[in-house]
Amino acid sequence: MPRQKTEAITFLDIHKLIVEKKRLHDELGLVTARQQQIQQRIAWLNQQVAQLERGIQEKRGFTKTGFSSLQDEFPNNFDTLLVDY
Repeated sequence: MPRQKTEAITFLDIHKLIVEKKRLHDELGLVTARQQQIQQRIAWLNQQVAQLERGIQEKRGFTKTGFSSLQDEFPNNFDTLLVDY
């Protein structure tokens, strides 16, 4: 025959549940803080990538509209030269 649950055993079970609840709540707080850190790091990395991509485009002479800086350097008209052999 199984033992009957006494009041002391019931209080012990309640204590175990409360301790586990507190532990899980604390762990959830740590996970939430870590999630915020990760999100901030991802945002910073995205900014760095965008900045480096802009730098590459500037070095190549491109802008968002295309070759505008290169078009300013070259005239629109060209003289044709024919060479016969």
